[in-house]
Amino acid sequence: MGSEKLSVEERLQVLEILLEESIWGLHLDRPEHRKAIASALYTRLEVANLHQAYSPGVTAALYEQADALSELDNTPDPLKPMLRPLVRYSGAAD
Repeated sequence: MGSEKLSVEERLQVLEILLEESIWGLHLDRPEHRKAIASALYTRLEVANLHQAYSPGVTAALYEQADALSELDNTPDPLKPMLRPLVRYSGAAD
């Protein structure tokens, strides 16, 4: 999670957000549930970025988690911003 760069408060914030969003997915072994959680995280991050609600470390950690849930973690970094909206909208429709 890149947590070695986060303060204790930032780690708690990341874990709190992940816990809130994990309620969307009853079974993490099901791809559609992971995609729903990733979609919710991407939506939250889009709004948070507009208001600069999270520190850069928290934002990076949440994007890392959302990318892993949506299976974008092995995608080259320059492509991730273009693919995240596709996951977001497909996750919302499931």
